[in-house]
Amino acid sequence: MAKSVALVLGGAGGIGSACVRRLKADGWRVLVADVAKPRRASRSFYALDVRAEAAVSRTMAGMKRDWGVIDAVVMAVSGPYRHARLLDTPWSDFADHLAVQVRGVVHVAQALRGQIEGKRRTKFIVLLSEHCLGRPAAGFAAYTVAKYGLLGLARAMASELAPFNCTVNMVSPGLVNTRLISGLPPKLVALSASANPRGRIAQPDDVAAVVAWLASPAADYLNGVNIPVNGGSMMI
Repeated sequence: MAKSVALVLGGAGGIGSACVRRLKADGWRVLVADVAKPRRASRSFYALDVRAEAAVSRTMAGMKRDWGVIDAVVMAVSGPYRHARLLDTPWSDFADHLAVQVRGVVHVAQALRGQIEGKRRTKFIVLLSEHCLGRPAAGFAAYTVAKYGLLGLARAMASELAPFNCTVNMVSPGLVNTRLISGLPPKLVALSASANPRGRIAQPDDVAAVVAWLASPAADYLNGVNIPVNGGSMMI
């Protein structure tokens, strides 16, 4: 029996690459799409900017031709995580985040129209943020707005695509030890770690373990769920 196929968008990033490793370890054939090409790109890597609708359609068609049905799609794309006051943040920053995280996901879902309308089992797993749980942290307005937009989109997808044999679930990590937080003040990162009940921030593998479980048959009946991965820093 052929192995199931997973696509990890943003698969060259910190969380995305951890998801790739974990899914491969679990026996998946994993495709990786990212704007950043790794030094050793394999046949399963696709250079892709999800903001470009035509490129998404063309690339997804190529994936279908070469690999067949995509059984699980992990949406791990993200824009830069910069700390700035709302009053100092230009609208272009908001637009950039929305284009990557909301428009990009719409493009990917629409590119899979054929298999979705054919009721081929498809799982979407969307990476959100702890900013979508309770009170968002100050200083990340553009990022937070995009994540809330993505939350709304994911819930709309979960409702609308369920009759087509699709599920859409979300993962909301707290602060994760990746390059994405390299621009944050070290004191802020240290404070987040010390304030966390587990005494540390999350590692990419913490998030990847939850993503892999959602992709597995064990989570087949879950739909529209948002799972926090934050060590208990925010409880819902």
